[in-house]
Amino acid sequence: MWALLWVEPLPLMSAETQADTQTHIEAELKLLLADENGIDALLDAIRARAQLGSLVPTEHEDIYYDTPEGDLRKAGLGARVRRGKKPPSLMIKPVLLAPQAVLVRPELGRTLVDGEPDGPALRAFLAAELGVDLDADPEPVLLLKSARRKGVIEHAAFRAEICDDHVELALPDGSRTARLHEVELELLEGDLDALSAMVKELVQELDLQPSTLGKYVRARDLLGLPPFRYGVGKTELTADVEAQTLIRARLLRQLAKIRAHAPGTAVALDPEQLHDMRVASRRLRSGLRVFRKNLDKDARKALGNELKQLGRTLGELRDLDVHLENAVRDRQTIGAEATDALLARLRARRGPVVQKVRAALGSTAFEALLEKAEWVIGSPPPAAAPGGTAGALAARVLRREAKRYARQIEALADVPTADDLHDVRIAGKRLRYAIEFVSPVLGDEAADAIQRLRLAQDELGAFQDDVALLAQADHEGADAATANALAAVASRIGDPAAYLRGVLERLDAPGLRKDLKRLAKALMPPPAAEPASEAAEATEPPTPDPA
Repeated sequence: MWALLWVEPLPLMSAETQADTQTHIEAELKLLLADENGIDALLDAIRARAQLGSLVPTEHEDIYYDTPEGDLRKAGLGARVRRGKKPPSLMIKPVLLAPQAVLVRPELGRTLVDGEPDGPALRAFLAAELGVDLDADPEPVLLLKSARRKGVIEHAAFRAEICDDHVELALPDGSRTARLHEVELELLEGDLDALSAMVKELVQELDLQPSTLGKYVRARDLLGLPPFRYGVGKTELTADVEAQTLIRARLLRQLAKIRAHAPGTAVALDPEQLHDMRVASRRLRSGLRVFRKNLDKDARKALGNELKQLGRTLGELRDLDVHLENAVRDRQTIGAEATDALLARLRARRGPVVQKVRAALGSTAFEALLEKAEWVIGSPPPAAAPGGTAGALAARVLRREAKRYARQIEALADVPTADDLHDVRIAGKRLRYAIEFVSPVLGDEAADAIQRLRLAQDELGAFQDDVALLAQADHEGADAATANALAAVASRIGDPAAYLRGVLERLDAPGLRKDLKRLAKALMPPPAAEPASEAAEATEPPTPDPA
């Protein structure tokens, strides 16, 4: 709940606007207060732990913008213009995909010149800084008027700003209004973990409610505006529907996720957008393989190759994001100097990769890929495709994929290499995806198998991330601090053979295959020549009828 979410702080700025653009990484914790008495108790509790300066009252108005089609919401962005005692300014922030107790995110902004209209200024800024090309100027969607009291907390481990905000919320036409009382604690300098620990103590001591959302998202919810949602909802499927119905629903779900996360991935401010898009593209490719007998062979292979190339492009950026996140996570272990040196090297590599991803997602080839995917998924199955029910299809998939996975593990060398570990992880991921593809007809019975595979893949994935970081690092020419950081990563890896043995024990591959075979048997319909008797039907679980 209190884990730090890392967000890459290096936006791509054009030469024309770089001097005027201000970038900042904010790290803040938010608390919701239900009544006025709560703020006095909170301030007293803070004074018992640190020095708290006087709170200075200020007022400002935030006008949030978007297009009528919600283009900024689709890209996971909040865009505002703030007016108060200072010169007006515009600000862009990502709306983080995963709610976090500690909101850590980049913000990009600049001061508006006298007479500069808000909408055109935001449109130009978005295009120059983030590659977001809007067809029209954004329009006001939300008004926030804040009466704020602001002060500084001086603690032995950090300095933080505290803002006690009373906010009036309204739609631009005034048709809906609401109020919000929120306290923000934003790190100015020092140890974020220490600030987080103090806030956690305050929450427990005073029974406060942490806010895992920014003001913009919470205000939208209070005023009934569309939420920041991506992908599609769950589709209700049963074991007795046609197999092709299940196949199309499950593949179209992944395609919808690819479409939904593409704008946020191109912006490249929230790594989770990229992660979810990459996972969806990988799952779609896996689904083409799992359901290959029910799809056109040539079209399926061509689409799979294009998805593979897309995955490589996204994977290059995802690897850098993971390495950056791990470096921040291990700061205490490898030291501040070594961490900063490693971060600088990784960030220098990230800018060109972001440009590459942005170009790929803005290309006609990407649009053609999406159209091709729709055609492949929606086309009639080949004449020789196996028919039957979704239950029978699920049984065939479970048996085949479990056998494939078992063969992969049995083929492991006595002393496995990093490549062997990677192959096991991929095999486990393919099996998990296959189970998840047919999970709507399995109910809760496959949940344990999925969880076992996910935990093992997480462990193997962390190991592989470290291996990849060492492989791509340029040891020659690296400064001493960076070399020390890489040495710490190498020591964490330890003995690959011992690592794998522990993971496989937790995986219990033989037991997993046995469970899946049992599930498959339960899903298979009874032979047509031997219908179940009425007595058997009364004592045994029902099985799906063949289509």
